[in-house]
Amino acid sequence: MRLAQEKTTYLIGGFLYPRVRYGKEDFDYGAEAGPCGDCAVVKGQFHVPSCDVERCPRCGFQVISYICFFDKYGSVC
Repeated sequence: MRLAQEKTTYLIGGFLYPRVRYGKEDFDYGAEAGPCGDCAVVKGQFHVPSCDVERCPRCGFQVISYICFFDKYGSVC
């Protein structure tokens, strides 16, 4: 969990994007009620690798099943 906090960005399509912290997702995953149900980080922390809750900072889809929607369809965020 500690190492996940050190990686603050993702390189996507040649650009750096800040990672989305738990509790800052567009959908409510329960950060006010407790830790992430998948990786156990608390509100304000970055999810650990392979967490199914973490969102892509570019397109909003899951990072774990990552094929960025915008890369796949040639669109721009």
